[in-house]
Amino acid sequence: MELFTVSAGEFTKQEKLQDAFAVNVNKKQTIAFVGAGGKTSSIYKMAEELVAAGKRVIVTTTTHMERPIKNGVFEENKEKILKMLEDYPMVVVGSISEEGKMSGVSESFFLWMESIADFVLVEADGSKRLPLKVPNATEPVIPKNTGLIIVVAGLSALYQQVQKACHRQQLITDILGCDLSYCITPSDVGKLLRIGYLEKLKTPCVVYLNQLDCIKNKTDIIEIAESLNDWLVVSGSMGVTR
Repeated sequence: MELFTVSAGEFTKQEKLQDAFAVNVNKKQTIAFVGAGGKTSSIYKMAEELVAAGKRVIVTTTTHMERPIKNGVFEENKEKILKMLEDYPMVVVGSISEEGKMSGVSESFFLWMESIADFVLVEADGSKRLPLKVPNATEPVIPKNTGLIIVVAGLSALYQQVQKACHRQQLITDILGCDLSYCITPSDVGKLLRIGYLEKLKTPCVVYLNQLDCIKNKTDIIEIAESLNDWLVVSGSMGVTR
């Protein structure tokens, strides 16, 4: 996995997401992942790192998320969750929704999960498997005790048409003043993240530019980072994922 923090035109190599995102592993925390282009893969990678650091981790969602093959509890069952955390200190918790998917739990049960886990990692946004999005008025769905938000964008959206690479296309064309055939530039990515997420969210945010392996020129990342100089920017590669 390639992973860098990006600042002042320089790339600083990082070994772990938890370090790149400046996460204090000794402080219990709820972390929400929003945006598009790698939320789920980022969540599981961070969960893996936190488990290796001896932490108890719960992965969940406030929207919809694919149900895992293992380590899943799809009901509000405290006994099952506690037992699974004893056997392997990571569990995915949700309620069965549509085929292959899970939705979130009740607010009271979420609060209980926060009380028994060191970290709760939350997929708090949907993107229809596209690499770039702007949220509508009801998105993202951020839990009230969230301490950090990771805003994800997939670099595979660069130089692709809005109609092919973006979710919430009408919102994007409104912000950029373009049509659906317009191709996304690096400065557009920065603008969309800023207007769609960063200027609205009150919780501390980190920008994660995923799919580094999809671009030929790292100056594209520098251009995005320079437009986001008020926020920590991280770039890496965990594949072309949602």
